[in-house]
Amino acid sequence: MDTTIKSNALTVQDLRSLYLPIKPQIESRLEDFAHIWETASDEELFRELIFCLLTPQSKAKTCWRAVERLDRKCMIEGAGPEEITRELVGVRFNLRKGEYIPHSAVSVHPVIIFAFRSQQQ
Repeated sequence: MDTTIKSNALTVQDLRSLYLPIKPQIESRLEDFAHIWETASDEELFRELIFCLLTPQSKAKTCWRAVERLDRKCMIEGAGPEEITRELVGVRFNLRKGEYIPHSAVSVHPVIIFAFRSQQQ
């Protein structure tokens, strides 16, 4: 019986060779995020929070399209879980995530915004 374990693990050198060519893009994107935090309205920050709630085990592009749909239909705040869930086409665990958004609008979003704005001052 062969007990050899094959590993596809990357070495630090492998990771570095992958990282270095895209480092400028990564740093640029991080600057974009910093700019969003510094200049975004509360509504824009809430859209970012919704995106973060939707992305676990789902494709980022699919989730962002769902956020845009909710925004276009004025459902970011005030819509119920059932209405929101219908708009989460392609998002995994949409029933559960559809419940998170209205809950976050009431309990999580205000706390995060307050903490963030307080930290900026």
